Amino acid sequence: MKGSFLTTFLVLALLGMNLPAFGQGNPQNQRDEQGRRQGSWQGTYPSGRVRYQGQFIDDRPTGTFRYFHNDGSLRAELFHTPGNDTVSAVYFHRNRQRMALGQFVNNQRVGPWRFFSDMGVKLAENNYENGALQGKSVTFFPGGAIAETVEYMHNEKDGAWIQYFEDGSIRLTTTYSQDKLNGPFKLFNQNGKLLLEATYCKSLPDGTWKFFSDQGELEKEAVYKAGALVYETIYIERETEITIPLKPAGAPSEDVFRSPF
Repeated sequence: MKGSFLTTFLVLALLGMNLPAFGQGNPQNQRDEQGRRQGSWQGTYPSGRVRYQGQFIDDRPTGTFRYFHNDGSLRAELFHTPGNDTVSAVYFHRNRQRMALGQFVNNQRVGPWRFFSDMGVKLAENNYENGALQGKSVTFFPGGAIAETVEYMHNEKDGAWIQYFEDGSIRLTTTYSQDKLNGPFKLFNQNGKLLLEATYCKSLPDGTWKFFSDQGELEKEAVYKAGALVYETIYIERETEITIPLKPAGAPSEDVFRSPF
């Protein structure tokens, strides 16, 4: 009788070792009968380091997902709301300062995004539609003043491009059409004097270009046709040529700020 009781106790104890203990919670990376991800999930790099951590409900991310670089530093936090396709995102520099703030829909950037340096200084504000730059993009000086504005349409520069000096005075005005410089181009010095009055056609110099000194004196006229210099007339010799900006500072790298999921 005593031996029978002991045998039964040992069998039950051994069986119990294979059963999950009450209160331990669900294990990670589980799928239901339909193959959908459920509960806590964690992805890893080939090195074994954690790539992301988060929760799934019926194969859809929910709540906060955290993404990491291969060295373990935090790369991004994405915030998922059940029943809502809009995902708020915060990207980080490796020193944990914010790098970018914005939203995704279907893994494409949408609406306004703000970008920051690793010292917390705002660098730029861009607008996106279905992942493409759309509308006005603005870059800033470290002190917060606007450095440049550029109009975009479907990821191409299209519309006004204006550069400023830090005191707010205009440095450059021109326009883009389908990602090419097109139309009048004016460049000023910090005192507001016109340095260059020119014209572009499909990003090529075209028509009469006038160059001025810092005091506003006409130094040179040059005539271009489809990018080729036809002739020029020099009125005042200049020791150094005017530096002509040919493109905006540009948007932050498209590769850096893709949805990491």
